[in-house]
Amino acid sequence: MKTLISAFLALMLLAMPTTVLAQRPPAAVSAPAGQAAPARPDIEQMRQSMTNIEAQLQREQLVDSELERLRERLRPIFDGVEAIIQRETPRLDEINARLEKIGPAPKDKEPAESPEVAKSRAEQEAIKKEIDETIRVAKLMQVRAEQAQTAIIDLRRRLFTREILTRTESIASPWLWSDVVQSIPDVISSFTALVHFRMRMAFANVDTGDLISALGLLAIMIVGYWPARRILLKKLDIWSRDTTETPTRLAKAAGALRGMLLRTVLPLVVAIMLLTAIRILGIGSDRLGEFLKTVFVSFPLIAMLRGLLVGVVQPQRPAWRVAQIEQRTASLLFPAMWSMILVVFIGKIAEAASQFISASLPITVAAKGLTALLSALILVLTLRKLDADAPAPSPTPDTSDLPVEHAGHTTAIVLKVMGWFVCLAIVGSALLGYISLAAFLNDQVIWLLAVGGLLALLLILTDEVLVKGTNGDSALSQRIRASTGIGVKSIQQIGILSSGVVRFLLLAAGGSLALAPFGVNSGDVIGSFRAALFGFQIGGVTVSIFSIILAIGVFVALVLIFRSIQGWVKHTYLPATSLDSGLQNSITTVIGYLGFVLSAILAMSYLGLSMDRIAIIAGALSVGIGFGLQSIVGNFVSGLILLWERPIKVGDLIVIGPDTGRVRNINVRSTEIETADRSSLIVPNAEFITGRVKNMMHANRIARIVIPLSVAPDADPHVVRDVLLKAANAHQEVMSSPVSTVLFLDVTSSSLNFELRCFVDIDSQISVRSDLMFEIYRMMREKALIIPPPREITALEDIQGLVETIANRSTGPNADAKK
Repeated sequence: MKTLISAFLALMLLAMPTTVLAQRPPAAVSAPAGQAAPARPDIEQMRQSMTNIEAQLQREQLVDSELERLRERLRPIFDGVEAIIQRETPRLDEINARLEKIGPAPKDKEPAESPEVAKSRAEQEAIKKEIDETIRVAKLMQVRAEQAQTAIIDLRRRLFTREILTRTESIASPWLWSDVVQSIPDVISSFTALVHFRMRMAFANVDTGDLISALGLLAIMIVGYWPARRILLKKLDIWSRDTTETPTRLAKAAGALRGMLLRTVLPLVVAIMLLTAIRILGIGSDRLGEFLKTVFVSFPLIAMLRGLLVGVVQPQRPAWRVAQIEQRTASLLFPAMWSMILVVFIGKIAEAASQFISASLPITVAAKGLTALLSALILVLTLRKLDADAPAPSPTPDTSDLPVEHAGHTTAIVLKVMGWFVCLAIVGSALLGYISLAAFLNDQVIWLLAVGGLLALLLILTDEVLVKGTNGDSALSQRIRASTGIGVKSIQQIGILSSGVVRFLLLAAGGSLALAPFGVNSGDVIGSFRAALFGFQIGGVTVSIFSIILAIGVFVALVLIFRSIQGWVKHTYLPATSLDSGLQNSITTVIGYLGFVLSAILAMSYLGLSMDRIAIIAGALSVGIGFGLQSIVGNFVSGLILLWERPIKVGDLIVIGPDTGRVRNINVRSTEIETADRSSLIVPNAEFITGRVKNMMHANRIARIVIPLSVAPDADPHVVRDVLLKAANAHQEVMSSPVSTVLFLDVTSSSLNFELRCFVDIDSQISVRSDLMFEIYRMMREKALIIPPPREITALEDIQGLVETIANRSTGPNADAKK
């Protein structure tokens, strides 16, 4: 329950932006030059504390709360060591500079130096020796603290594993329920007797003033609760306002967060007042006080979860619903989730009551198992109801007008599958006797839904305020532009970048909160994934099924995170910049492959493969890569060179060998080119680096059109030139700079040869050439400039054969008739 309380406080901090300033122990004032800083007393104090912590870690039966306190004691040591190193390192550099300026001591045959110089060198060397020793001891202390921190993390993992995998009697065991039935009368009598005893002791020992104060707090709470609730929910709650306008996405998310906070504030105040009252009565430091704390803290937790559930699902106000679900689904989900929340917290209170009276193990097992089974049963009934009420698909759908499946439908299917899996896991664990595991999974369902709902609301607020709020036509963008003079594009880019940073921070905070029930702090998030339930060591590497599954999960999760970052950069940030499409493609490609490499490295590190082991494996594989995969490696390196040097870019029109086409995608191994017939040509990247490639768009997009033309020899060349230039300059796609030109190339006995040269955008080269040919032909006909037909040249392959043919015809039977 303490972990849930800590997680609740962190969740409230995430919902209400708060600036937390990290406090560090003040660094000691640097000593004047030439004097040693008083660092040794600090190190001695930290050494004593470190020795105490190491001795505590050697104890048996350490609980999680004790390990957490030891971890907190390590933080001042880390801060103190860092402060000492940062303080002494500049002084060491200064001493080294002075010694270098003084110079080394003279050798035997060199002239002697003055006593002042020798004395100064000796003083500086003594100070340097002391500073070196201080830094060495501080770094050694840092290593000891890191080892102790690793030991604490490992012990907490073992405790967590042992707790959730402890096997007891099955929840379906008749002997378990027989023991529970026999123990119920004793449990009730023990609980009643302990409460009466502690209350009598409290009222007997408390003085009149404290009693009046405690009763006054209770009276204020009872009298002011309902008026305060009416004011909060009627006057300040945005949902209570009657409006005919459809709320925006921003208004829905803001209203959900506002309603959650308003519904949490009053129960939180009530819990604080009740905790203060029992502390005044002297009850808060014993087992009864711990039980009452659990009950009182449950009030704001339940209120916050109900407020969040109402804000997201909104069964009564569909217009304000944040979740994109139907009314039928919302009407089923809300009572189911609310029932699960109540069952979980009632089970927590029952568990705290059993701890209060030190109940027998069957009572604790029955309370946890029954709570988990009830929650799983509620979830199963809800999932079955959703499936039963879902509209049946048409037996003969019209394939010509089928709707495209959207992301929301896929998300709903994934959530349903996960829901069924969780139900089976909870029921199976309870039936097999793993009651703690079943209760843990049950708590995780509620906790992850709460964190996910709150995170979704904050992400919506981030997008609506920072991305859409900084568009060129938004009021915020206009106000910023008017007050600062920043351009619209710059404001939009700042908003998108700010949104990306905030989204990353929110996702990191959400990940830490999701791991809070595991007993993992924010500083343990990375290291916690190395935990393993079972395993054996091979060469110092721990191998286990859990670690392999966890490494795969980490890899998939990190790849998805980097893909989302890549998609956000590609579709949200880069379109708001003035970068060309080729550079945008290079940036997104590099982000994708960098994310894949980092994900693979981190996943392998969770398998116990440190960077040195990875380097050894890579060195061993390099021989095989050099022989068997050298072409793949060559293409990979060539792809990196293409992305860095960018001799070709996405969209460029290139000629490689006999093929011409546009670059559509540059991957690390190969490049995809689309040819004129719409086919895809896959070219290995090495051909672009080692071969000759013609890039028609490397420097610019200007293409030249050359149209040769021959006219009759009696035509006027000046008229021909005027006709060609008029046809070229009249076309709107022809560029005015560089100017179009007409070249008079040759004069023959049968024609005058000209050549028209003009410049266009490369995308319109073929179509403009065709238009110019049509227009030139039409104008030539109008000017009566006859274009000579092409001369046919007969190739005489065999002159002797032709002569024989003619001779045969002249001497044949028809020769006399012809004569």
